[in-house]
Amino acid sequence: MSFVKTALSPVIRPARIEDLPSLLALEEEAEPGVTSLSFRSETLERRLIDSKKAFSTFGNQAGHYLFCLEVEKEVVGMCGIVSQLGEKDPFFAYELQEEEGIPLLAFTRIETRPTEVGSLFLQETYRRKNLGKLLSFSRFLFLDSFPACFSNQVMAQLRGVNQNGVSPFWDAIGAQFIPLSFSEADALRAKSPEIIEERFPKHPIYLSELPKEAQEVLGHVHPSTLPALHMLEKQGFQRSSYFDLFDGGPHLYSRREQIDLIKKTQKGVVKEISEKVENREEGVISNTKKEFRAVLTSFSQEGEEIQLPSEAAYRLQVQVGDPIKVYRL
Repeated sequence: MSFVKTALSPVIRPARIEDLPSLLALEEEAEPGVTSLSFRSETLERRLIDSKKAFSTFGNQAGHYLFCLEVEKEVVGMCGIVSQLGEKDPFFAYELQEEEGIPLLAFTRIETRPTEVGSLFLQETYRRKNLGKLLSFSRFLFLDSFPACFSNQVMAQLRGVNQNGVSPFWDAIGAQFIPLSFSEADALRAKSPEIIEERFPKHPIYLSELPKEAQEVLGHVHPSTLPALHMLEKQGFQRSSYFDLFDGGPHLYSRREQIDLIKKTQKGVVKEISEKVENREEGVISNTKKEFRAVLTSFSQEGEEIQLPSEAAYRLQVQVGDPIKVYRL
C-alpha cells in the first residue's frame, strides 16, 4: 500500500523507542508534579518498551499505550492510556470517607482496574490551534476503535496544587514518612512505585488533623491543569471520592459509553481524497488500525462517505475505501 506524500500536518501516532531524546527534551520543560514526565532516561525508556509491547500484543493482555504528537517530524507532545490500571503495579489512592460524620482519608487500593487516560503534555509553544484537543481526544478515539481492549470504567488523575515544587498536601502527610521534597518524591514514585505501599501510613487520616493549607488544596487542581479539568467535565467525567496520595489532586471517572466523544463519534468511509475539500467541516479524525493515527482536519461528509484533504489522508495512512472515525468540533 502506498500513500501520496504532501505537507506534514500535526499527527498523533504510537510512540517509538527512537522518540526517547525528544521526550526527554519535553521533560526539561515540564513543571514539578507532571508525573508522566518525571522520569529518568531509563524509566522513560522502559515505558516506551512497554508501549511497543502493548501494540505488538494488541488485545491479548493489559498494556500501557503511549502516543506522540508530531509536528513537521518534531515530537512536541505526548499522551497515554493504561488499559487496566493496577494490573501491573498496585494502584493506591486516598478515599474521602466519614466516620460518625467526621471526614477522613482512607488509604485505599483500587481493585476495579479502570482504564486510565493520562500522560498528557504539550510543549508550551504549541498550546494553540486545538492541538491540546487533538492530544486529548485522540485517546478517546482509540478507546472507541478498540473497546474490547479497555475497561468500561475510565478515569483520569489530575495534577494537584503545588508551587515551585512544593505541595502543602505532600508536606502534611507524605513527607512525614518519606523524607523527600515533593519534586523528589514525585519522580521517585515513577521509578519505584512499590515505595507507596511500603512507606505510606495505612491508618485513617482525619482532615481536621491536617494543616489548613493541606485541607484547602485537597481536590483542587494546579492552574495549568484547569483546561484539562474543564475538558474532561465537558466530556462527561465526574469527580470521585478518590484523591492522589502525593498532591491531593482529584480523580475523575466516567463510564466509557458516556464519554461525549464516544457517544458522538461517527463511523465513516473515505470516499475521496483531494487537495481541496468543499463544504468543509472541522473535526478530529482517526483511522481504525492498530498502527493508530489521528489528525485535526477539515473534511466533507455525505452520509458515511467522507472527503479528506490529501495531507490528512497521508498522515492517517488511509486510502479510498478505508474506514475512519469522525468527531466534529
